[in-house]
Amino acid sequence: MAKKDTHATASGKKQKVFSERSLLFTEPPKKLLEDTMQLLDRSFTKNQLHKMFVALHGMMKSYDGIFTQQRDGSKQLHTEVAKASNKLELEQELAYILCMPENLRFYVDNLSEPKRELWRRVLTNVYVSEAEAKKILGTNQVFDTDIDSRSYYYYSSSDVSLMDKELCFLSVGQSLSATEKRYGYRKRVNFIRVSSKLYRYFFNVFFPDVQKVGKGRKLLPADNYVVCNFESDSYRAFHLLAGLLNTGEIEVKTKGVAQSSIKKTSKRLGLEEFPLDANVFPPLRSNFYVGMLAMNYHLCSSGHKDGTNYEKALRRMFGRIDNFENYLPAIFFPHITGLRRQILSLNSCFLLFEFLIKCLKEEPNDWIGIYDILLEAAFDLSNPNSSIPIITMVFDHTYQKEDVDIVNTFSKKQLAVDSFVMEFGYTLFQSACFMLCSLGMAELALSPLKRMESPFARAEFVRLTPLGQYVLQVTSEYSAPTIEQHVYFELDPDRLIIRSLVSPNPYVHLLSDSATPISSNRFETSPNSFLANCKSRDDIEKKIDLFRQFISKELPPLWKDFFDTLIMHCNPFTVEKTNYRHYRVSPQNAELIRLITSDEQLRKLVVRAEGYLILVAEDDIRKFENQLKKHGYLL
Repeated sequence: MAKKDTHATASGKKQKVFSERSLLFTEPPKKLLEDTMQLLDRSFTKNQLHKMFVALHGMMKSYDGIFTQQRDGSKQLHTEVAKASNKLELEQELAYILCMPENLRFYVDNLSEPKRELWRRVLTNVYVSEAEAKKILGTNQVFDTDIDSRSYYYYSSSDVSLMDKELCFLSVGQSLSATEKRYGYRKRVNFIRVSSKLYRYFFNVFFPDVQKVGKGRKLLPADNYVVCNFESDSYRAFHLLAGLLNTGEIEVKTKGVAQSSIKKTSKRLGLEEFPLDANVFPPLRSNFYVGMLAMNYHLCSSGHKDGTNYEKALRRMFGRIDNFENYLPAIFFPHITGLRRQILSLNSCFLLFEFLIKCLKEEPNDWIGIYDILLEAAFDLSNPNSSIPIITMVFDHTYQKEDVDIVNTFSKKQLAVDSFVMEFGYTLFQSACFMLCSLGMAELALSPLKRMESPFARAEFVRLTPLGQYVLQVTSEYSAPTIEQHVYFELDPDRLIIRSLVSPNPYVHLLSDSATPISSNRFETSPNSFLANCKSRDDIEKKIDLFRQFISKELPPLWKDFFDTLIMHCNPFTVEKTNYRHYRVSPQNAELIRLITSDEQLRKLVVRAEGYLILVAEDDIRKFENQLKKHGYLL
């Protein structure tokens, strides 16, 4: 017979604790037990609680530890288990089972492998479609009742239950199909999920390693990963980027920086890109680096717009990263279409981004698997008070429109709720790691395998750089990389020719709209080349400022006179703002021509041009018409 001991329960009653053979009633933390009992009491009916216990009870019969040996050799169920099976104190008994992961092993270990696989899929994807569940279980029927989910109308819905009583902890809901349509409206289909009230308890059993401290690793796996680190390149490029921002060369609009401006700026900065196999547009590094820093400049107060210290600029940005909350969906999911305003209104992108930052700060020097972060988020961010775990609520699927497709344009895949965790949750973490790497704050390890799930799919491991640790305040000091100070250009004092003195030259791209290359390292400037893309005197002055900041601070007399002349020649004409109405006179109408040229009043009102064309100011039209009427002409 199993060894016995007693402990006080949360309610003050004595509760038996059995040997290691039966961990059914080991004592959980008092607070956890109380919370679980309250959750069960307010979330489930007595009948539902009984069904859950019956499922567990049926699985536990093969474990000797929950039986007592009688004198006649028979076995009898322990009193505590028998009480629960008779519907007595169900909340307390089920709470004891649920609170300790070891207790649910009785249930999980007796499930068939297909059923365990369905559980794992539900816990990681939150939703599993009816079709996928049938495939996993190897059956043509999953539900007790076949509800009319074949309808294409929003209001068709009714409750169903799973056929298999061992799976009574899973529930069924409805959402929109990814592909099936009629008359332009998507079909509503069944999806299996686990109640959020029970999600954390079962997640603990199926993924026990998620709760272990120290998931990072010093070295990457032996696979041939491609490691990207842009810390030095980001630091080098920022000095020029700050100059472009301060002179208004980069236009920032309400929704961010235009792709054309990002492309032009990236070329000027000479940014190094991610070594990706697939052609990705917009280029990921440029999009994150230019887009984020330009938007941060736009959102900063005027007192913070003149700094060129990169690490401090980043610290300011991440100290107020909540400024970006409304922009994060567009930043992290540039490849997704169909996300309308309503589905974006309750997005949790910022919450998941904060969770990623927390994980990276906990183990700043180690490589962390991005998929491990997803699993940890699925557990840590699951909330019993929410209808579904937060990890799937990157966007709330209940606000989807039946006549609007949500499409991954990179993989050409139409999305439904059963793919939201991977398409939005996992991809968000990968995309955010691309962003941190683009800014020089993290090293990113890319899988050597070509992946087409998203532009960010090859991201597998990440760790903070010294810059990232400083920006996120893991460390209080930062030693910036040494950027060699060079004289990059030489100006010919007798001709408008610029010579590049180093190769590669990080600032040579600045000459692309100011000078014409005449050899590999020589560029000729002219009024025509320098005025390219200039539309106003302000544009010319900004371009001259950039020239003096990054090409040559000291100007020979020839160059100074050249720039002074460009400014002096700006806007040489006075534009008359009076509007004129144009009239053409027939050359055969000699009488009208004579009248216009001889009548003193008409001559004052008319401006004659070549080709029998006359112009009359809009303000004088009425006078012109009245004077013609005096001579019998109606205009």
